[in-house]
Amino acid sequence: MKKWIVLLILLLTSPCLAADGVSGVTHPAKVNSVALPDKVCGVAGLAGGSAYSDILFYWGAESTTAEKSGGDSTATLVSGANIDTAIKIVGLSSLGLPNTYDYATFDYSSGVINVDIGRIGFYFYVTTWGDNGYIFQAYADADNAITIYTFSGDQIRFLYESNGAATNTILETALLSPETWYFIEYAYDRANDSTAVYVNGAAAGTSSNDMGTGWTAYPTVIKWGNDGGAVLVYNIDQMIISNDNTRDLNAIKDVTDFD
Repeated sequence: MKKWIVLLILLLTSPCLAADGVSGVTHPAKVNSVALPDKVCGVAGLAGGSAYSDILFYWGAESTTAEKSGGDSTATLVSGANIDTAIKIVGLSSLGLPNTYDYATFDYSSGVINVDIGRIGFYFYVTTWGDNGYIFQAYADADNAITIYTFSGDQIRFLYESNGAATNTILETALLSPETWYFIEYAYDRANDSTAVYVNGAAAGTSSNDMGTGWTAYPTVIKWGNDGGAVLVYNIDQMIISNDNTRDLNAIKDVTDFD
């Protein structure tokens, strides 16, 4: 009898088994909108919040509402920025940016992006290249900013600035064909002067230049899109921001539920 009581206690207090039978392993809640089990403890649970605790922001551009945000979750669409149902890769739509001064904004907070360390990922589809067309900005002033933009018609530059120090990580756009979806990631770690760029999960550029001593001013908004410069016609989708610069966003680029 005592043996059965001991066994029962062990079963009740032991860690949950994940769906693959490995203790403590979690799984994504949904991949392409198909629910997957998280942990199995007699009754299977859903969602994998702890597996995505580093994800601060996710917007699949299915509407103007971000599916996950530690801050502002409602996009303000400016000028011709639109929820485009014609060009898409995951879900029913993407963010369409057909002209100069087309962009979407979210109010800035540390719950939306950690400006000192993190990783930004997004699907990118260009129809027409343009010089000095913006893709992403967390811009406070000329000394404090994260800016992703096109340059000289054949590069995408990833500019990090804090307290006046600046470093550029460059991606040659010859690697990117027009009218083709690519998943692009930008990883940054100010304290260790480290940035890196990835395309479809493959390393495409790094920098170890001085990234400054820390931000002395902060943005009021983050922007997805082009608020000036050349006519850059493109779409973006699956916009993800993590506070972990080592997080492989390419591996979860098609996930649609990060809660």
